[in-house]
Amino acid sequence: MNWLSSLLSKKEKLVVGLSSGTSMDGIDAALVAISGSGADTEVRIEDFICRDYSPTAKGILFAPHALEAADVSDLNFQLGSEFAEAVVEILRRNGLETTDVDLVGSHGQTIFHNPPSLNFDIPSTLQVGEPDVICEETGITTVADFRTRDLAAGGEGAPLVPYADFILFSGTGKNIIAQNIGGISNCALVTGKFEELIAFDTGPGNSLVDSVVRIDSDDEMFYDKDGAMASEGSVDEGLLRELMRDFYLRRKPPKSTGTERFGMEMADQYFLLVENGELAVEDLLRTLVEFTARSIADAYERFVTRRPTWTKWCSAAAAPETRSWCRGSPTVSERFLSSFRTTTASPSTPRKPSPSRFSPTKPCAPTGETCPRPRGPGARPFSGKSR
Repeated sequence: MNWLSSLLSKKEKLVVGLSSGTSMDGIDAALVAISGSGADTEVRIEDFICRDYSPTAKGILFAPHALEAADVSDLNFQLGSEFAEAVVEILRRNGLETTDVDLVGSHGQTIFHNPPSLNFDIPSTLQVGEPDVICEETGITTVADFRTRDLAAGGEGAPLVPYADFILFSGTGKNIIAQNIGGISNCALVTGKFEELIAFDTGPGNSLVDSVVRIDSDDEMFYDKDGAMASEGSVDEGLLRELMRDFYLRRKPPKSTGTERFGMEMADQYFLLVENGELAVEDLLRTLVEFTARSIADAYERFVTRRPTWTKWCSAAAAPETRSWCRGSPTVSERFLSSFRTTTASPSTPRKPSPSRFSPTKPCAPTGETCPRPRGPGARPFSGKSR
């Protein structure tokens, strides 16, 4: 354990943080310098990149419920290698060697999330992007598995970063809401007291809009760039009222959700309005954008007990270059913060991943609104095209 003692004694640590959220628009890598601990922690961002997934990985990620066990295993190791490549890229950009970095923290890519608040079967969550592969290919000690211990202890496993929000914003003397809009939206109310910290998923972010764009373009497009299509539409108030009656919005925190609820299945359902000529696709997109905004405001009214002084917005929905900059998402608890999986580095020669058995065009099982079981983020076969 000498390596751990040496690490803990360092006044400042250089860390690469890795993540990919429910938007699945690439691998975020942040190079950060961290000093202090607890409420005295200070973080300085040195650099940030977003690296695209390979076309094969992207294809299978958009339809994960169609995977067999061998595919999940392959995907786990494939994404581990792609996450490792993101580490190497950001270090190369900054003229650094892997020996200059103290840690890699990797959230991985969520492909299934069934929190206890859903009250269905065994609560579980699954992230892929094998940390042992990241450690082996970079030679850097890797910390991972940020969600699973919290779920095992009865928590939601999401949102993931309220403790970081508390560290960054609790010293301002203000009540602050840190609002993340990724594929799913979540918020954290930060006051000066740790015990007053509240965090939960408010509902959809850009997941429904992205899904409708995918359907409409036959997978030629993955998002509404600069909101161009939605800005040409009008809100359908009747449809918006129906959306706002969704049971999740009324459920009290602690709660979390995912694209299993606000994703391709729901988008498929409402895209029938476009196919039947009842609604223009631009109007559907504009209504879904309004749904995201309205559901966030509704969550504040229902569940945020202290009026915030101001709100810190982190959006992955605004534009392609900013979609991945801020993603939220660990439940805050003492047990949670001590539960991460750590893979100790043992530098070795980087290796190439084995050929994959992925089959992006594998048909998906039929799904429908009446099916109670949570599904993966994709509810239809991926065409194999990429942007």
